Amino acid sequence: MPPTDRESTVRRRAFLTAAGASLPLLSGAAPGAKCLDVRHFGAIGDGSHDDTAALQSALDAAGKGGGLVNIPPGVYVTRSLTIRSRVHLAGAGVEATILKLRAGANGDLIRTFDHARLVGTNAVQGPFNWSIRDLTLDGNRAQNRSGCGLRVYGWGFTLRDLRVRQCAGAGIDSEWSTEDPPWSEDGLATPGDSMEAQVVNLKVHHCSAGGILWRGPHDSQFVNCVVYDTKTVGVHLQSGPKFSATGCQLVNVHVWGGHEYGVRVEAGFVSLVNVMAEWAKAAQVLINDDDATISAGRFFGSPKARHVGVEIGSTGRPVHGTQIDARMADLNGGAFKFTNEGGSGQFRALVYQKTGVPFTGRPSRGSRLEFQVNGIEVGNESWVPRGSLGWNGGAPIVRHLSGTSPWTTPAVAPGAAAWTEVQVERASVGDTVAVGYSRPLPPGAVLSGAVSAPGVVAVTLFNATGALLTPGAGVVRADCWVH
Repeated sequence: MPPTDRESTVRRRAFLTAAGASLPLLSGAAPGAKCLDVRHFGAIGDGSHDDTAALQSALDAAGKGGGLVNIPPGVYVTRSLTIRSRVHLAGAGVEATILKLRAGANGDLIRTFDHARLVGTNAVQGPFNWSIRDLTLDGNRAQNRSGCGLRVYGWGFTLRDLRVRQCAGAGIDSEWSTEDPPWSEDGLATPGDSMEAQVVNLKVHHCSAGGILWRGPHDSQFVNCVVYDTKTVGVHLQSGPKFSATGCQLVNVHVWGGHEYGVRVEAGFVSLVNVMAEWAKAAQVLINDDDATISAGRFFGSPKARHVGVEIGSTGRPVHGTQIDARMADLNGGAFKFTNEGGSGQFRALVYQKTGVPFTGRPSRGSRLEFQVNGIEVGNESWVPRGSLGWNGGAPIVRHLSGTSPWTTPAVAPGAAAWTEVQVERASVGDTVAVGYSRPLPPGAVLSGAVSAPGVVAVTLFNATGALLTPGAGVVRADCWVH
């Protein structure tokens, strides 16, 4: 009796699977490397059939010596999948190949082998030299209570041309050791080159517990990434006693939406180049570890809210060595929030906003600041001078404030004085004050000022000329230098 169409298909898949097991991935690849198609293992990709067993079988087959697992166009419904060292998972393109978490699975779409045992251990172990590219990971959060798109304990991997969306947990959650991996000449027993991961052309959106939560590998690179509407934090780089994101680099990254923080840096020596962050509630960027660098940053808020641009430090955690060069706009809660800036920093920004304040808190005297503020129309100019300027060789100046007020001085008898007040926003008692008057004053007329209350400079005109003093109507100006 001739075989049915279904039997022929099964026999054909079995033949191709056996043949594929002997195909080399690339010339010079590790012995046993394969090029496999998930359809040959029974995957359908019709958006309804559970393809878990077929997908995992293909990944396991490639894990024996390494290889490429190809996923043709389609929607592949699956439960959690596991990926091992030297396995390269490739789709037909973003939104062409979709892995979708099965309803009620409540797990991670993909996780690295042995993740549960390794996470939190600081072990220099885990899958390495693996990759995922050219596909979409859909966490189906409408029908799942938990689960990340990708959960990793490993190193030396590449994520490229990837979209991660609709996860009940984070889009990507990655961790690895504070240490460096062992080295081998051929890179088969270990990566043989470095610990870093590379993340290129990634988009993460509409995940409920963050976009990219990165606790390692350290010294990794993120290039051309977009993260939006992931609630808690867009990108979180974190180091601790048993994990490390130290030395990571973000280049051409855009984070936007109603996050608590756009980018949260809690690892040292991190660089952000051409990073844009918008509309986060607490701050667009939080720098909470030493030696961070932001170059060509662009940070924006809504003029209807009191967004903050970059916050430096936290309670009990002074931060040192921060370098920032950025453009800020509509950050009415302050382009900078100096919560605990410890010194040795350099801050340079062009700030535009119509209301609010340019910054809050006080930077360290040992830091260098230069702000140009435009758009605030409150009768005074707000700016921070370049360098550690001092007053008569004294403490460095970190901010200059000024204000003016019309004053028609009364006639002042010899030995008597007249006084007025000038409003200088954010002036504090103890600030250095200089005052001037628009009308000429003769020798012996002494004009002086001091901050008498927050935001108020008391100006006194003392007559030591020996004759009646009648300067007339004019404008008095008060300048304050904050140390």
